[in-house]
Amino acid sequence: MKEKLGLYDSGIGGISVLIGMIKEWKGGEYIYCGDNKNAPYGSRSEEELMRLAEENVRRLTESGATRIVLACNTLSVTVLEKLRAVSPVPVHGIFPPDPGAGGAVFSTPDTAAALAKKGVSAALYSLPGLAGEIEKSVPDGKKLTIPDHLKKIPKCYAKIALGCTHYRFIERELKEIFPQAEFCDGIPYLLKELKKHIKPDFFDYALSVSFIGECREVNRTVFLRYL
Repeated sequence: MKEKLGLYDSGIGGISVLIGMIKEWKGGEYIYCGDNKNAPYGSRSEEELMRLAEENVRRLTESGATRIVLACNTLSVTVLEKLRAVSPVPVHGIFPPDPGAGGAVFSTPDTAAALAKKGVSAALYSLPGLAGEIEKSVPDGKKLTIPDHLKKIPKCYAKIALGCTHYRFIERELKEIFPQAEFCDGIPYLLKELKKHIKPDFFDYALSVSFIGECREVNRTVFLRYL
């Protein structure tokens, strides 16, 4: 069976993951599902996240996806294992790297809570509402108003991990606020993991990207703008 990689996020955030894959691999067949109408996911209960995840994974598999990527840190740290138990195809997740002592992780409330339970050496900063503001501003090309609580974070961190795939869309603004920091995210680690499992001929396919869901045209527009 020909491999088709399905990516799923609450909205536009996962497009940063999709673009990272294409820039690294050049080819391959991808199906993107953005649940924009329910974005953001960062403050939802685990039960609600599981319900939404099952629904959207079903959409992807019905559209031909043979492997799923949760292109959302919140989904990955909360429901990945449960989703693997019920999904008819393999499911992978994305996780923010731990930048270590002297570093920080910026994320949604749900992701920050999960990382705190797991235990990381970096400072954790929960940024409620930021993903939602990015979701509203980026598709229309509007300049994002940086929230005050983000500006008040100390400028002492040498490395900052982005624990939400939406945050890649404001990397320039973040670099202006934290010029001393090196920014990283979980995309390189995800690509390395996927390459162990994807059929080798996938990388030889001509590039094909399709979008499903109610906001597929919005997501297609953002993808083409940032590719």
